[in-house]
Amino acid sequence: MVASPADEQSDEYSSADEYSSFREYGKQRVKLLYVNKDDKFHQITELTVSTGLVLNNDDEYRGTSLKGVIATDTQKNIIYILAKKYGVEGPEVFALRLANFFLAEYPHVVRARVNIVQSAWSRHIDSAGRNHTHGFIGEGPERTARVIRHRNKPAEVSGGVSNFKILKTAKSSHVGFWKDKYTTLADAHDRILSTLIEATWKFTDGLNMDKGEFTKSFDDAMLAIETIFFGPADEGRQSTLVQETQRAAQAEILRGNTFVESVFMSWPNRHYFIVDFKRLPEVSGLNEEGQGEVYLATDLPYGVIESTLHRDDL
Repeated sequence: MVASPADEQSDEYSSADEYSSFREYGKQRVKLLYVNKDDKFHQITELTVSTGLVLNNDDEYRGTSLKGVIATDTQKNIIYILAKKYGVEGPEVFALRLANFFLAEYPHVVRARVNIVQSAWSRHIDSAGRNHTHGFIGEGPERTARVIRHRNKPAEVSGGVSNFKILKTAKSSHVGFWKDKYTTLADAHDRILSTLIEATWKFTDGLNMDKGEFTKSFDDAMLAIETIFFGPADEGRQSTLVQETQRAAQAEILRGNTFVESVFMSWPNRHYFIVDFKRLPEVSGLNEEGQGEVYLATDLPYGVIESTLHRDDL
């Protein structure tokens, strides 16, 4: 699986103004499955958690002492302990609890970062149409969360989605781009548009949000992306410019959620190139009326469109 932005350290953290040279260490990709059996219908939450801590000194980097270092194995244990003691109510809530714990438990930690990816599971429905009490099927995109908290400062809370594979077979074109002697790509007036969406929406004040509002924000954002990408069921929505479609999806999220102050999106192309059977004129039955099309699917190399839209830019 391709690493999502939730697992990678972005320039947003590494260029923090208070550090002339950035330093951070932590535990990456701690996997856990939390099972709640309080009800007849069991509930499961699968998380991949990554932590990053910055201390008030850099002794370990200068080769003088490990005295202040909280071992990454200890950080892993704390993740499991907090899940056991308090449960997992959602990725944003759990990330906040974990970041707050590091700052409260260790006075020499000056900044804590927690990134979380939540795997998607749905409940199995049996042949009689009944919800299964303890059976689940893995599916769909991954929900993400990120919390960054500096000591004596409010936490920065973000939600998001990763590995959201989306495709439409019509209503997309790519024409009129810059062409010169280096260009070989032809205009495409009707093409497949597919991408693996990575998105992050930053909350204005995540500390004062109700726990359920994080999940509602996720659901609303997913609906906004799908609404803009696909359009109405019968006629769809034209994506003449993918950049415009991306910006429209960001704007739809911002307009539908007053808690969100900015939306970052990365849309890497997932290319499907039509196979031209006209190059095989001696093979019969390949170009008959009413036949479907065959496409070559490829994901390397690929173009990518990335942007951030702030509420002030609407």
